[in-house]
Amino acid sequence: MATSLLPENAPVVLVIDNEPAIVEMLEILLEDDFNVATCLNSATALQQATQLQPDLILMDLMMPAPNGVQVLKSLRRTPTLAEVPVILMTAHSRFNACGLTESDLPTLNATFVQKPFDNFELLEMMKEMANRDIR
Repeated sequence: MATSLLPENAPVVLVIDNEPAIVEMLEILLEDDFNVATCLNSATALQQATQLQPDLILMDLMMPAPNGVQVLKSLRRTPTLAEVPVILMTAHSRFNACGLTESDLPTLNATFVQKPFDNFELLEMMKEMANRDIR
């Protein structure tokens, strides 16, 4: 059994994506800097986020019902999750293909990342967001 070298107060990130290969890649990328929890089913994402109370959420937009936009809106209506920073990932180059406009992102407290993304840039963005928003 491997022992975690993370500090006890390391930020908790919840990765929500229905693609197991993406989730596994993100776990490997993040495991040295974050306590990583994963969710492969958008239908249980809100429940898992409510139980976990993560410091940051990394979520795919294009998932089976509910899609990422619906999950994000549910997160924002949940008082304990309303201020948790969310990074939205999608392969689409246009916001409207995902049901969002660029002007929606600030009101939903979300950042947009297009797949494929640069792993180093994503990791640095997540570190900055988690350190800024630690509760």
